[in-house]
Amino acid sequence: MLFRSSVEAATAFVGLRELPTGTAEERTSAVRRYGAKGANYAALVQRVPAEWVYDGFLVPLQAYVDATRSMAPRIFGLLADPAGRKAGLVGLRAEIEALQAPLVPALSERVAALFGETTMVRFRSSSNAEDDPRFPAAGLYESTSVCVADDRDADTTGPSLCDPKTKTERGVARGIGRVWASLWSDRAVAEREWFGIPAADVAMGILVDPRAAGERANIVAFTGSPNGRPGDPRAFLVEAQAGEAEVVSADPGVWPEQVRLPFGPGGVTGIERLARSSLAEQVLDDATLRELGARLASIEAVFPVDVPLRPGEDVVLDTEWKVLADGRLVVKQVRPFVRGTQ
Repeated sequence: MLFRSSVEAATAFVGLRELPTGTAEERTSAVRRYGAKGANYAALVQRVPAEWVYDGFLVPLQAYVDATRSMAPRIFGLLADPAGRKAGLVGLRAEIEALQAPLVPALSERVAALFGETTMVRFRSSSNAEDDPRFPAAGLYESTSVCVADDRDADTTGPSLCDPKTKTERGVARGIGRVWASLWSDRAVAEREWFGIPAADVAMGILVDPRAAGERANIVAFTGSPNGRPGDPRAFLVEAQAGEAEVVSADPGVWPEQVRLPFGPGGVTGIERLARSSLAEQVLDDATLRELGARLASIEAVFPVDVPLRPGEDVVLDTEWKVLADGRLVVKQVRPFVRGTQ
């Protein structure tokens, strides 16, 4: 992996527009301090129009390291014991979820100051073992919704004060624990071992941004076919789902709309509808698809990718978007990955 290394010490929360990302060295340091998802998104936020992206900030990897330092011997013991690993990881995750991390008060204040107490936000995984060009790890870790007001009321029962439809409270400590604990899911441990990523190298940061409500569509869009090869005809691949339904972690029996967008010097040159969504006759209209194609091309032109390539390889960007309730098209994530002769 390009960015795998020991964690660089950082204790401050940092805004997405404040994190240095101007050089390859700064971007490497950003991943080592705040994790790859957050570092990638900060690099994107700083290079595209503000209306395309969310505002937000990052919680450093060091907070996780400090809070779980005493657990390290236990973690390494579990990983060395295949017979007892599964049950041991269940207990480990429960223990991490129950942590009362020292950063809770300061994090609550930062969320409230930026978004307000009664705005639901997302705590999104930002480890140093994901969203890497050679280890994308899409869907490997957990994100969760958080409401500061739920910590400041007089009870611990729901519904959430940020969203009456959410029947349980979504406090800050709960959110931190859920994201941190997901670093040690069975699947995450197995995939990192498969790729040869040492357990001692991994840590979890958090990307904090607003939670969308009532969105019209969720979108995953690639700047080239993930299964293609360098030199293929230029085209973007779009998968979209109606409403709040997920694309990446869809429910069984639910599949997205699939569209191919050939792209040339003048923009989108065609709209090839490959498959219909199982939930809607049409998720994205032609105008939205053309706008999405134009934005993908703009992002592809400015987003920095630092991975060294071998002969027969190139880089495709995997992006995630939402069409918000007011019709705005917002990108919430970007991860580069290498395709070709891997």
